[in-house]
Amino acid sequence: MMEIQKFMVLSLILLLHAVVTAQNSDVYNSGLSVKSNRLPGKLTGEVFYLSLNSNSSHFLQQDWVEGTITLKDGDVYEGIRMRYKAIDDELVAYNSNIQTLFIVDKNTVKQFTYKVPSGSGTFNERKFVNLDSLDTYLGRTFFEELYPGSAKLLAFYQIEEIKVNPYVDNTGKMRDTEFRLKTIYYILTKTIGLSRIQLKNRSLFTLYPENKKEIRKLLRKSRIAIADEHSAIQAFKLLDENGFLK
Repeated sequence: MMEIQKFMVLSLILLLHAVVTAQNSDVYNSGLSVKSNRLPGKLTGEVFYLSLNSNSSHFLQQDWVEGTITLKDGDVYEGIRMRYKAIDDELVAYNSNIQTLFIVDKNTVKQFTYKVPSGSGTFNERKFVNLDSLDTYLGRTFFEELYPGSAKLLAFYQIEEIKVNPYVDNTGKMRDTEFRLKTIYYILTKTIGLSRIQLKNRSLFTLYPENKKEIRKLLRKSRIAIADEHSAIQAFKLLDENGFLK
């Protein structure tokens, strides 16, 4: 009988500890389910278990970055350790209070940002926006906003597993697939909507045929030939300032 009473007391103590721990965390996780509840002022998500394979190949970033998550309801969470899981378009964050990784509920996220070193002690901010409200039917949610003007230049990052010749990986295992990062670019405007583009001058000529000659002349005058993200951002900025991007 005494043993049963001791067991019941111990169980009650453990239960109270679990409740207190959950209430003090940034994310509210029930011990009975991997799904969390939506509470005012709380991030929601699903517990995530990081495997060695996914850590090395499933993420856009090689390591954890510190950033800010802004929710659709206006809540802002700063100093969050995060990584973008590009293989399945998910944002993974780290809850330091309970030392747990979780997949943030993308339905609640408006955007997330983080900074990366750019040399000489300076940092560039990278911003990812949630486009799930556009009915794009792309099965994609988070796009990096490369240029935020009248016409937005967006990038979607997708990690794909492809078949290759058999090889031995760094753990000594034989494999016949590898993961590769694919970047797809889009333009988003009020008149065009969301349209896939290539980082070439002719993509803009195709999108704006009525201003093709003027756009070509302006790009030539400024010696801009779109070939990468940097030159594409330059072109978008120039054309936006001259009223061509609508």
